[in-house]
Amino acid sequence: MEGADVAFFEWGSENIIRATHFEWDIPIVLRIHRYEPYSNYLPGINWSRVQHVIFTSRHIQEVSNHAVEIPQTCAQHIIPSSIDLNRWDFKDRVHNPRIAFVGYLNWKKGIPILLQTLRAILDHDPEFELFVLGKTQTQEVEHYAFEMGRHLGVHDHIRWVGWQADVNAALDKYDVSYIINTSLTEGCPYSVLEGMAKGLRPIVHRWPGAEHIFPADWLFNRPEEVIPMLVPADLRSSVYREFVETHHSGEIELQRIMEILGIEEVSKDVGDAVASV
Repeated sequence: MEGADVAFFEWGSENIIRATHFEWDIPIVLRIHRYEPYSNYLPGINWSRVQHVIFTSRHIQEVSNHAVEIPQTCAQHIIPSSIDLNRWDFKDRVHNPRIAFVGYLNWKKGIPILLQTLRAILDHDPEFELFVLGKTQTQEVEHYAFEMGRHLGVHDHIRWVGWQADVNAALDKYDVSYIINTSLTEGCPYSVLEGMAKGLRPIVHRWPGAEHIFPADWLFNRPEEVIPMLVPADLRSSVYREFVETHHSGEIELQRIMEILGIEEVSKDVGDAVASV
C-alpha cells in the first residue's frame, strides 16, 4: 500500500485481517456487506488500525457489534448499497400474473419459503407463474426444489429459464410484474432493488433487518400474506423506482464515501467505476 493516501477494503475478510497487523501510516476504511459478522473474520481484525467502518444496512451493523467490540476510535457509518440506475430500464407495469426470482438458489435463499408461497398464490389465482432467472449452487438444493415442487403441485407453474447474462433484458422478455425475495438472510438485496428500478412490485420475506430497508407493506411473514400484494390496482411502478432513486442511488453512495475519505472531487472515470460495482 506504499504511496496510497487511504486504504479502502471491500469485505471484512482475510485481506484486512492481514493489513491491520502491519504498521501502515495511512487511514484504513472497511466496508462490511453481510456474511462477515456471521463468520469468524471480524475478531481477527486489529480494529485499532481501522479509522472508519461502513455497513450496508443497519441490521448488519447491529450483528457486527454483537460479534466484536469495535472501539470508539473507529467511526461507524451506514451507507446502503446502491445500483446504477442507468443499467435498468424503467416502465410502468400493468398486472401480469408473472413473478421473477433472480439469483443463485442456495440454502440462504429460502427455497422452501419460495415454493410454499407460490402454492399459496396459486390457491388464490392459478394463472400465476414463477420465472427463475438463476441457477442452483448445490445438487441438494436442486433435488429439493424439483421434488418439493412436484409434491406441492407447483412444478408446472415454474419456468426454470437459467442464468441470465442480461437480467435487465430478461425481465422485459418474460414480461414479469413482480419480483420476489424469500431469503433467510440478506445485507441489501441487489436483485430486489434492480427489479424495483424497472418498476416491478417487490415481495420480500421478512428476513432479519428487512424492515429497516423496505416499507412494511412490501414484506410478508406467512405465504398467505402475499395475496394482498397481488392486487392489480396496488401495482405502483413509479413508487418503486423513486424508492431506489432516493435510498439506493450510486451518486448518493459515492458522495457519502467521498465525505468519509475527505475527498472533495472525484474524476468522472472513478465515479463511473464505483457506480458500476
